[in-house]
Amino acid sequence: MMTGCCCCCCCVLLGRQTNSTANVKLALDAGLIQPDRVGKGEAAAALCMHQFHRVFAVSRVPGTTCDAMRISKGQRHIVVLAQGLFFVLNVIDERGAAVATQAILSQLKAIVAEAQRIRQHASDDLDASGSFPDISCLT
Repeated sequence: MMTGCCCCCCCVLLGRQTNSTANVKLALDAGLIQPDRVGKGEAAAALCMHQFHRVFAVSRVPGTTCDAMRISKGQRHIVVLAQGLFFVLNVIDERGAAVATQAILSQLKAIVAEAQRIRQHASDDLDASGSFPDISCLT
């Protein structure tokens, strides 16, 4: 979670992590990630990687009796939650390459600044205690 000015080492690490994760997604989509193996030598068995494709771009769609998973192809963004607000952050560019770490960091800084600006100017949404009402975002 980022707070403050977003100029600390943890923010740089977050930018690197986001870039690395985008590269893993691209490698997975391209079939470049080999299955892990159990055992040694020729007897080593490949582990199933079917679930790997459900790590990225997956939504849970509520149903009446059972929820369903929706896997979206070709997504280039992640959703960032900053101060209770949702923002879209592109992590894969138009050419299909991972966005550079510095560009991701710049976008994260802009998101934090925008979230702070919105919160400062949204006094109409304050509850009786003078704070924003807490809403569960991730259930």
